Amino acid sequence: SNQLQSLNASFNSFSGDLSLLFSQPGSLVQLGYLDVSHNLLSGSLPSQWTSAAFPSLQTLMLNSNCFTGAISTSFTELPQLENLILDAYGGSTACDAQVPSWLRWLVKGSFLKHASAAGSIPLEIIQMPSLLTLHAAGNALIGSLPELLPDSKLMDVSLASNFIHGSIPMSWQTHGAFVQLDLSSNKLSGLLSSNL
Repeated sequence: SNQLQSLNASFNSFSGDLSLLFSQPGSLVQLGYLDVSHNLLSGSLPSQWTSAAFPSLQTLMLNSNCFTGAISTSFTELPQLENLILDAYGGSTACDAQVPSWLRWLVKGSFLKHASAAGSIPLEIIQMPSLLTLHAAGNALIGSLPELLPDSKLMDVSLASNFIHGSIPMSWQTHGAFVQLDLSSNKLSGLLSSNL
């Protein structure tokens, strides 16, 4: 529907990929809120997010599904995006049930939860000018924290339970807009500033 502004399909058992969302370009131009979290959606994390297809999208929630692949930089094509929620996008506990039982006992649940997502945090996403909220906890992300731009609007960031290493950049420690910053259960080290 060209008039649809909000779609919440969370906490269901939807499976397959999100290709239908991209099958009719221009059909969701009014969509500002999309929540398909806590389902069984699979396949590669979609990379077709464009300003032409979703010019109004402000909140996107893909968390707790069965997606695979690294976080796509195509999210930066969404000019209005303020809230991007990707926690455990490939590590929903329900995904374990999608694996044949003979394989499940072999690899154990802990491997399954960290095998799907991977890669580092794209600099382009951290530096999106409109982004206020970024949640990407529990995705086996690696690498270090990228620098924040001085005019970053980020207020709420959760990157907990990943494999992020190195120190917390000073641009993060002096960023006055943070209301919540969760970097727990990573491999971070170094000094903490009194400015935090």
